[in-house]
Amino acid sequence: MDNATKELISTLRYMTNLMKKSRPILPEGMKKITLGQLQVLECLCEHKRMRMSDLAKEANVKLPTMTELVDNLVKQGMLQRERKEDDRRTVWVTISPDVEKFAKKMMKEHERYIEKIMSVLSYKEKKQATKIISKLIEKLKKDENIKLK
Repeated sequence: MDNATKELISTLRYMTNLMKKSRPILPEGMKKITLGQLQVLECLCEHKRMRMSDLAKEANVKLPTMTELVDNLVKQGMLQRERKEDDRRTVWVTISPDVEKFAKKMMKEHERYIEKIMSVLSYKEKKQATKIISKLIEKLKKDENIKLK
């Protein structure tokens, strides 16, 4: 591995750790949620009600991972699970209007947080970063045969 690759890996790890530690302060009364949980809420804000399997596909995670994310959100009272009497195998997940309002507020906060971080980059640097990251994503998709949206 060349030095530039080592330096990039180290820098990405460091940035990831800093971002985890410096999440925005939540407004009073708002529950702390993970980025994965926020992604689940975001999907449900768009679709209102989804089958667990479709939610996992939409979020690009495996079903056991989605089950854990949804379990935690159900425990917090943010989501409901339901099964139809005629097909007990299918699990539906729904979001209430109050939680949807909360989730949209959280998504906006997260957007502002990312925007604040990105403000140190010029327009040209942002375009370069997008091009580089897109190239890495394409490599990942090709090598791992990953189907991403």
